[in-house]
Amino acid sequence: MKIAFIDHSYHQKTKSTDFFVREVLDGHQVDRFWDNSWQDRRPLDVAPILAGNYDRIIVWQVEQPVERLLRQGATNVAYVPMWDGADLLSTADWRRLAGARILSFCHELHRIVGHAGLTSLYAQYWPDPAAFAPVEDFSGLRGFFWKRTSAIRWRDIEKLIGATPFERLHVHSADDPGEAADDPVAASVDGRLTVSSWFEDPNELQVLLGRHNVYFAPRAQEGIGFSFIEAMCRGMAVVAADQPTMNEYIADGVNGLLWPLGTPTALDFSDAARLGQRARESALLGRRRWNEALSRVQAFVLGTDGVAAEKTTGSPTLVYAAPERAGGATGPRVSVAVVTYNAEATLEATLTNILAQTYPNIELVVVDGASSDGTGGIIERYRDQIATMVSEADDGPYFAMNKAARLATGDYILFMNAGDFFASETALAEAMESLQADATPDFIIGHHLYRSEQGDVLRRAADFELTWRKLKDGAIDARWLAGVPCHQATLTRRALLADAGYDTSYRIVADHEFLYRQREKGASVHHSGALIAIYSSGGLSWTKRRETYDEWKALLGRYGDAEAAERIHAELREHLEGEALGKPRYSAIRARSLVSKWQRSLSMRRDMLMVKQSGLFFDNWYAEQNPEAKTTRGGPMRHYLRYGVFEYRDPSPFFDTRYYLLMHEDARRSDILPILFYARHGAARGDATTPWFAQLWAEIAAVAPPGATPLLRMMDWFAKTPAEEMLAVCRRAGVDVSDAEWAQR
Repeated sequence: MKIAFIDHSYHQKTKSTDFFVREVLDGHQVDRFWDNSWQDRRPLDVAPILAGNYDRIIVWQVEQPVERLLRQGATNVAYVPMWDGADLLSTADWRRLAGARILSFCHELHRIVGHAGLTSLYAQYWPDPAAFAPVEDFSGLRGFFWKRTSAIRWRDIEKLIGATPFERLHVHSADDPGEAADDPVAASVDGRLTVSSWFEDPNELQVLLGRHNVYFAPRAQEGIGFSFIEAMCRGMAVVAADQPTMNEYIADGVNGLLWPLGTPTALDFSDAARLGQRARESALLGRRRWNEALSRVQAFVLGTDGVAAEKTTGSPTLVYAAPERAGGATGPRVSVAVVTYNAEATLEATLTNILAQTYPNIELVVVDGASSDGTGGIIERYRDQIATMVSEADDGPYFAMNKAARLATGDYILFMNAGDFFASETALAEAMESLQADATPDFIIGHHLYRSEQGDVLRRAADFELTWRKLKDGAIDARWLAGVPCHQATLTRRALLADAGYDTSYRIVADHEFLYRQREKGASVHHSGALIAIYSSGGLSWTKRRETYDEWKALLGRYGDAEAAERIHAELREHLEGEALGKPRYSAIRARSLVSKWQRSLSMRRDMLMVKQSGLFFDNWYAEQNPEAKTTRGGPMRHYLRYGVFEYRDPSPFFDTRYYLLMHEDARRSDILPILFYARHGAARGDATTPWFAQLWAEIAAVAPPGATPLLRMMDWFAKTPAEEMLAVCRRAGVDVSDAEWAQR
């Protein structure tokens, strides 16, 4: 084939797309075109490309040529977006690219593209680890940090290191284009901290990396992430922000360490050697899977697979580049149990998915709760492929699951609900082949996809020992909860479950209670590193979320810290309350993403200016309430516009976002930021912005300084009134601000 390959011109320097031409487009004539619009502001002229009679046109990262090609009638376009450049694209923006095939190297990007209705293939790329000499010396810790962006700075790395003694540390200071060198690092006199800059010869950097064993990933987001992936190939212990794509390669505590961006705290490096070893094992396995999936990636990109890339706004075409291979040698027997009741709409798809597994030593067990719909007929059609089946009334899913454990004969048992699936035909085989010979852990866990209306969200299970330790220490939050494995991605030693059983006093989280109860007794948990299951929303834990959160509170308080359980319960309930407000779209303030980054930057500056002019955004106050905003490039206001507003965070103590949206339906339905909606419409009509606004205004209206609106007059009154008088008036109005630091100032 004759192929036109359009690429970002900076990659002429980094060579980061050469692998794609070399591996995916091997054997074809490839003409490369460089898009330099990020520097000269002139759009790439696509006319010569359209006139070049190319069989395929492949565009890498830059989205503007894709839209122009499609608008001019091209039907042979494949687009390879990068998450760190496409994360701001809205659904409407993606739909303007319908007609192009999308190859996604980031699962979160794949989910968003699929949700927009486009044809997307997901593949995870790994270079060949054989090209990297493995790091084997962990006698002392030697850290390497490539300082590339202001989003992650040297002071963040220092906080992650904490008091851990490092033998030496090296900072490679080579900023990405457009990044300001605002965090200079100087070498230490004793030689324990050394510094370098850009190497013209990449081999010099590779030699330098080989002298270290801990790698601090440099960026807050990645398109693919070659720098940290290559460090994993070396067997280095990689430390990265818990963001895509890093958290799609790294499972916290399993093959690396993840930290919440914006709130760096000291990490535990005591297991660095094991983390490095597991990282290299992940790379070896990942490379094998990439090689197995390569032919499918090539067929998708080149359009030889028969999959249509039609313009559509309907259901997404989600394609996973899963390897097609037979299962391994016979291993432990696995019972896959389906517990069901009145599930005729979803059961058959689950049964066929289970029976398609390549793992050879498997039995299918079905426990039906005496269904009254067509479920029984479906079970009967598959009766000759079901090892054990029973249909009788029971008292709920966990009663049925206990029954299944007693009826089954496998060494391990895994439960699937009707509507759930294995993530691929080889998922179970991949989980079981991770076991060492003769190993018999009590639990085998892995990752899963959470399937909802928003697409398939990748949930990576954290190292369970790390999960357990945090539970005992009370260091839990919603992020911790997301790392807990679901039962669809957990294989349990069947005899253990048959003997001890689920505690059926828990109606929704008994599987988690069993896991914690057994760990309390010393049970062993093996992390397979495999993507095992697709867990569909709509079950009890979703339809009865209040009850689920209450059970989680009781469970976490029982096995962990009661105060921490109360805190996470409040966090979950707050999230539920936020959903009740109605999900704001705010599409008007999202950058129009089918323009270049500099144009998106102009849009962001415009929004920042409008928020500033409103007088309702307090930088210091917002940063104190949201510590991660202190380290966000562009400061607290940029953090508010990119993240805070979508999480109902307040811009100042005088504007309660949740309250304002609850009280004003037109603001809820608007595409405008709540704070800007108030400035444009609410201020003139005297909208209350906090629950206490009306009662305090009634008290101070006669004495408040003059101003354009009651709210501005109130804010001026706070600023000019002596503290004692101000507090007395507030108390008289029934408003208690005595503990509020902002009021004291």
